[in-house]
Amino acid sequence: MSFYFYPVNETDPPIPTTGKGKGWNPPLSFELKIENGRYFGEFVLPAKEYTVCVLIHDANYNTLFYANSSTSVVARQESVLNILFYLSEYFSYNFKILGLPGQYSEDYGSATIVLANGSVYYGSYSNSNYWGGKGKSLSGSNIVFNFWLPINFDGASDGAMLMVMSNNNTSYASALDFNILDAVGGEVFEVDYTIDENAGGVWVETSFAEYPEESGKG
Repeated sequence: MSFYFYPVNETDPPIPTTGKGKGWNPPLSFELKIENGRYFGEFVLPAKEYTVCVLIHDANYNTLFYANSSTSVVARQESVLNILFYLSEYFSYNFKILGLPGQYSEDYGSATIVLANGSVYYGSYSNSNYWGGKGKSLSGSNIVFNFWLPINFDGASDGAMLMVMSNNNTSYASALDFNILDAVGGEVFEVDYTIDENAGGVWVETSFAEYPEESGKG
């Protein structure tokens, strides 16, 4: 849990996650560890009025909850900071699909997730070597997918299906059964390739219409 205290009327505070702003001075910041759902902390600050931003994040600093508040610190007195947390709307899901067939681009490519209700999310994949993997294998099991999905995403109940195209223009679809509890467990989590029973193939045949030549005018 991260706390950012901005003295009122001294700066125009930026969003803490950007770390930048015109005339910006670093806020007074503190971090508390949450263990087994419990935390405790006391802060000593100069006597001033502050606007406060509080973030609850996972081990990789992806924000799960956020809050904005204010407090007045009075010399030689204790102040109480009231916080109301809101759940973040989206979360960065980074995952591998073990057993995914096909060979893929050495650098990066695109992928799509479709839900049973018709919702569509666009994402990308990259070589796992950029995520600390070893070697440059481009097999499906060694690429990392990245999607910004609703934080309450639940692949199983949402009927989620990932679709991706390999280098030889063959498309593959895998059912997804992960949720936020899988995503907060590590930087990249793994799921198994599962053929989606709701997926079907389409063969595309193309042709071009012939148009008669127009005779010239003389």
